[in-house]
Amino acid sequence: MFLIRTVFWLGVVFMLLPGGQAGEPLVPAVRAVGHDLRTFCQRHDATCPTRREVWGLMQRKAAAGARMFKELTRSEPDGQGLPTNDQGTYN
Repeated sequence: MFLIRTVFWLGVVFMLLPGGQAGEPLVPAVRAVGHDLRTFCQRHDATCPTRREVWGLMQRKAAAGARMFKELTRSEPDGQGLPTNDQGTYN
């Protein structure tokens, strides 16, 4: 995912940079990059299943972390949850 985001933002930056010559064909280059991204899984067969496995693992970990955070923030102030505003303030 990091690689895809990096490629996207670098593409945005390059699109905003001024061109070297006035008549450069930008559209064919963008289409070629799009074609390369669409056919990536066809060229690299082992990468896409591995990506799916990693993405699934990341989703499960994020869901578990969200559940843990939800349990911590909803627990009663009996020493197991986050402190309330009346505990440990300097007011």
